[in-house]
Amino acid sequence: MKLLVLSTLLISLCTPLSGTSEAQGIALPWKKEHVDALRVFQFLNYIDFGLAEAIETEDSLVLARQYDTLASNLDLAIVRDEQVIRVIESLGRQVDRTETNRLTQQVEQIFSSRLFEAIYRSTTPTVSTEKAILSRVPLMGAPWYDYRRHRPIYTDKMRGKIALTDGQLRELTEIRKDMLRISWELFGKYDVGKSERLTEREMDRFVAVIAEDDPALRARQLKRLLQDQPAFDSFPPFWFYSGMAELEGDGDRGYASTCMDKYGSSYRDIFKKDPLLAMAATARLSLTPKNNRVQRLRNLDQVKSNCAASDWQYYLLAAVVQGEMGIIHQAREDLQRNIDNGHQISLCTRALASILYSARDIRGFGSIMSKAIESPKVKTGDILSMASQCDSPKCKEWLKEEIFRMSLTVAGVEEKCVRLEVPEGWIDFPCSMDVSVQWSDDEPGWTASLPSTALAVLPKGKEDEENRLLETPALEKDPGLPERLTATIEHPLFTIQTGWELNPPEEGMTRDILIGLGRAFPFYRPEAGSYRLIWFSVGNGPIHRYEPEPEARETIQEEPAKEEQTETEEPELPQEEPLSEDKGPSPERGDDPLSEDHIT
Repeated sequence: MKLLVLSTLLISLCTPLSGTSEAQGIALPWKKEHVDALRVFQFLNYIDFGLAEAIETEDSLVLARQYDTLASNLDLAIVRDEQVIRVIESLGRQVDRTETNRLTQQVEQIFSSRLFEAIYRSTTPTVSTEKAILSRVPLMGAPWYDYRRHRPIYTDKMRGKIALTDGQLRELTEIRKDMLRISWELFGKYDVGKSERLTEREMDRFVAVIAEDDPALRARQLKRLLQDQPAFDSFPPFWFYSGMAELEGDGDRGYASTCMDKYGSSYRDIFKKDPLLAMAATARLSLTPKNNRVQRLRNLDQVKSNCAASDWQYYLLAAVVQGEMGIIHQAREDLQRNIDNGHQISLCTRALASILYSARDIRGFGSIMSKAIESPKVKTGDILSMASQCDSPKCKEWLKEEIFRMSLTVAGVEEKCVRLEVPEGWIDFPCSMDVSVQWSDDEPGWTASLPSTALAVLPKGKEDEENRLLETPALEKDPGLPERLTATIEHPLFTIQTGWELNPPEEGMTRDILIGLGRAFPFYRPEAGSYRLIWFSVGNGPIHRYEPEPEARETIQEEPAKEEQTETEEPELPQEEPLSEDKGPSPERGDDPLSEDHIT
């Protein structure tokens, strides 16, 4: 009985419906002709999308990127229609490969700098660099996407011929006209998939919508576009740009996740590598809960299988995710790939050191820190962020030498300020920095909050030209010259506390003149007192006390005593006693040039 019911069901499914022109449109999913038709018409939509975007922007880089996606990544085993291949050939003849390669390199360099800056601007004492990577990489995506979203920023920094010529635009328009004839020929070849083919006007409207700067407005317009034309449901880029609009505008993250899933379900594997799919998988990584290990691994696999070797940002993101999941060996391999290829060596080294330290790989962590100290390509701030956790003698010695380059002075007569010199490498980041100097826990002391723009223009130091000099606002209440000061530097990557002790002021006419000038001219603030470093600590690390060398220690102890003796006591002069007959003759002076014989 069960076999009879099953056979009846199969016969009913395989029997075509009568009385409808779309009867063959319900062919079973495993029917090859059906799948081929859907893939061909989806690929036609991709071609039309590339043509519409290139004509709309009149940008040679946009054209080159669309051509690379269509020609280099197309799976010829799936799409084999001759008409489609001819269209791609015509498109390639409009691309100047030499010029676009040079422009593409500039785009990649600018993107690398922009992403680096975005990551460190998002880094705060409460937001680690790893969290900033997880939040910024999915939004900026890849160079081609960020270039498309912020073309004016890129073109202002680029050199070369970017705009398409009138001749190229005419050729692209002619190719687009041929698409109508090709679509008509393919409609006669395939019986299904016709409803998925978008018209030229619909594609132009889609290109105009995704160019909208306001992400919230873009998201609303895309939803209306789907309501007006349901065929966009089968066009994967529609779902990608819909999801990105929600993410960029802090919209509905649930709907954004649905859009990225719809991209994967509507995509028909027509490319060997799909850049949009790699970026969609990256966005899904940021939306997937950490406890969903299976889905995160699946997204990681999609990212790596669809990205290029130059997409260092994807490998950086993958390494951070793999570090969270405990896949340390693969995280190390992905970051080492970026370091070997010269992509953001300092950032990747810091991320690798952080992952190894979190995994309790002390030996690997120490090895990475030693290499970072020796490498001129690793920034000082990145080393400082991890140096306090490193117990090797090399790290400790480097840390002491770096901190002892600082200097602190108090300047001013009635309204005093603090001048602090810090090594230039500490502020070689697009970040803000807070400084506070106190002499008592009960007093607020001097404070300064410096944005990245202020840090970028700090003058050179007076004690060390490789330092940068920052000056705090003056206090209205004169604290005098406190014997001890505590200076704290709050940087997004590290926190440094230092203790200072007042050096004995030098008395003299020069000092009096400078103080007089300071009283006469309020804008002039002479140096009132200098301080020497006596202890420091970095992050949650231990307190390191300054122990001068034996010779320096003796000098420090003897000099104040000598000065005190000079100020309070006068040297005793020998008293001449009158000669008497009871006393013997005075001792001979020998060869003394000032003897009485010589004087006589």
